[in-house]
Amino acid sequence: MTFNWKQLALPALLLFAVLLNKGFNQPPTALPASSDPTVFSSERAMDHVRAIAVAPHPVGTPENAVVRAYLVDHLKNAGLEVETQHTQVIDTYRTKGVRHYGGISSQAIQAATVTNVMGHLKGTGQSGKALLLMSHYDSVYYGPGAGDDASGTAALLETLRALQAGPPLQNDVIFLLTDAEEVGLYGAQAFFGKHPWADDVGLVVNFEARGSKGTANMFQTSQLNNILIEKFASAAQNPIANSLTVTIYRNMPNDTDLSISLKAGIPGINFAFIDGFYDYHTEGDNAENLDPDTLQHLGAQALAMAQVFGNETLPLGDTSELVFFDFLMMFLISYPLWLSWAVAALAAGLFALYARNQISSGEATLGGIVRSSLSGLMLIVIGALVIDLLFLMIGGRSSMVEGRRLFAISDTVLLGFVFIALALTTAWFGMLKKGITHIWPIAGGVLAVLLYVYEPSPIPAAVVLVLSTMLHFMLRTGVSDGSRTVGAMNLYMLVALLVQGIAPAASHVFLWPAILVLGALILIEKRSFSDTAKVALLAASGLIGALWLLYITEMGYSALGVSFPGIIMVPFGMLMLLLMPSFMKNTDCEHPVVLLASAVIGLGLVATAGLSAGFTERHRQPTEVFYAVDPLGDGTNHYASRLAEFDPWAANLMQSAEYSVKAGEFIAGRTGTIKLNPAPASSVEKVSVTNIETTDDTTSFVVAPGFRGDIMVLALSSTADMTGILLNGESILEGSKPITNMTLYYFAVPDAGLKFDITGGGAVTVFATEVSSTWPADIAPGIPAKPATIMIAPYRLSDATVSALKQTISHNKDTSTETKE
Repeated sequence: MTFNWKQLALPALLLFAVLLNKGFNQPPTALPASSDPTVFSSERAMDHVRAIAVAPHPVGTPENAVVRAYLVDHLKNAGLEVETQHTQVIDTYRTKGVRHYGGISSQAIQAATVTNVMGHLKGTGQSGKALLLMSHYDSVYYGPGAGDDASGTAALLETLRALQAGPPLQNDVIFLLTDAEEVGLYGAQAFFGKHPWADDVGLVVNFEARGSKGTANMFQTSQLNNILIEKFASAAQNPIANSLTVTIYRNMPNDTDLSISLKAGIPGINFAFIDGFYDYHTEGDNAENLDPDTLQHLGAQALAMAQVFGNETLPLGDTSELVFFDFLMMFLISYPLWLSWAVAALAAGLFALYARNQISSGEATLGGIVRSSLSGLMLIVIGALVIDLLFLMIGGRSSMVEGRRLFAISDTVLLGFVFIALALTTAWFGMLKKGITHIWPIAGGVLAVLLYVYEPSPIPAAVVLVLSTMLHFMLRTGVSDGSRTVGAMNLYMLVALLVQGIAPAASHVFLWPAILVLGALILIEKRSFSDTAKVALLAASGLIGALWLLYITEMGYSALGVSFPGIIMVPFGMLMLLLMPSFMKNTDCEHPVVLLASAVIGLGLVATAGLSAGFTERHRQPTEVFYAVDPLGDGTNHYASRLAEFDPWAANLMQSAEYSVKAGEFIAGRTGTIKLNPAPASSVEKVSVTNIETTDDTTSFVVAPGFRGDIMVLALSSTADMTGILLNGESILEGSKPITNMTLYYFAVPDAGLKFDITGGGAVTVFATEVSSTWPADIAPGIPAKPATIMIAPYRLSDATVSALKQTISHNKDTSTETKE
């Protein structure tokens, strides 16, 4: 078999699709401050980003108050009616839901003290309700939040300026800058649950971020969205939106502030950028790393949405759901959801016609089709496990530090995995034609052994053993080209129709590519084409599928790659099921050169990632050392860390770390070990229990912070049922059965502390852990500066002060005991 140019047709199509996606799916160029005052200027908005993202400013901190004062002053100077909403929020949205903040138990009760900022811009003649533009102004504890979400807040401030420079809007516009989004959407819960302005809102437009660059994607809408999407399409600049992502996000545990307004029954639409994920929730989320072009795209969408919905009667009155998708950010295509069933019927009809023609002509057999379909499913499963194994072999999921290292070189890792997936699918289609050889069961056995060694569970190894054995018996003889093509397309169509049945708004990603490719295959059957014309027709028909499914491959890795990179085999495997059989049949692209080249390039890229240091000044290594107040109960303070191995900065503070304490004895609900090294004494006091009062029915006390009280973790247990618990005067057992144990996470503890009034007899044990997200003032000068390649670890306790107390309050007014375990 000789090599010819046709064998490069499929790889060339894939490369062309990648280049098209990269070339067109880019944010617009940032506009300078000298631009027309009625347009959005990223340069003007960046001034706000730099003012907001000076330092981390999580809820309840002094830095948060500085940002809030800046926002209030700006809105007042713009002439808006301005209010702040300061209130306690006891979570009613996520309590007993998903684990959403740094390992919080799904059964924990959560609460916070928040301060929202609101500005009211009057319209000219409102006949309906107001438009609400929303972002959050707080950041996480370990990053300044330039992208998440100073970008959204700055976009709204610049949008306000542009609106006031242009024609006035018909509707009132409320600018809502929420607090405490990062720790549980508490600001949004406060506004939509307690503030009177919420009753006047007819539509919410929210702005978020999960990185530092990329396009501003419209990724979420309310369930009924026919008018909403129509108006969005008419106004959006460089739209990037897809009902597939809306459907996926709707069924994920992730949330933004828009989740709260949607739960309140208010329609809405959500925008975010997600590239540059390495910077997300880290010190790297700063103004220097935020792409001005990205801010331009986000802000242009904000201004466009304000202008279109600010002149529509709200609420819009949506009555149905649409299927929609953009084409290379140039325009948006949409159609009613019911029409997706007609699209599915057309795709199924074309497949039935093609399959019948192949079977009736003798080019395909039912047995060959079944074997091709089943082995294709096995390929996707085995391919996903191969990719996951390689990820583990280069350090994936082994530790927090290794995870961040692979984040830093994610493009290299993803590209390597895609080439390996291409090699696996090429090998599989070749194996279908020639039949399986004895090397495949051996390879399956080796893979099973490696999975058993690297995976924490034996299940993946067992799956590979079973599937490789089945493949050995299923493919001892090859199948015809027609059976390969129909069998692969049969599996593709089964998945596409399954998606249509479960989530019809998402099925277009699979159905339209199938219609185009099947149409091309039927046309090639019916008419005589030259080899060059066949290749051109197949490439043209497969381009849409390649564009969409490669984009989903990239987005899937960005969203889930660190947890399970093998997820890319689903969209990429579907793409290969769609394209590879027809290309192999007409171009002979199963040639060993393509297989070997893909395997060598893929393994080379993965090996390079495994050997790469990864960390640079741009992508820094995470670390963790915090100040522990009296962790051993002997009155001494310590530097503390949960790192398995110390980097040079951490080692300087931790030394030999000759002491340790179980994490659960110092931080309620945590597991593992905290390493300790003696530290200088500090004037900071530890958390305490004060104002203890007991009666026959009630036990009252205050948990008072010893330092800033940014976070308080409390575990309460009683020797008898607690039938009622008031927290600062509000019930936290509303409608619940009596309990004997409760865990509470409280963010932004008031200076006066947390006052508990517990109804029910029995002694109450309080296990309290206080976290303040900074070093004590008298300790900070002695902390060495971090090297330029090291940063605070996200979702950890580095550069914080932590204290804990365990105290039992007996049911006797004058008696309490303090114990340290």
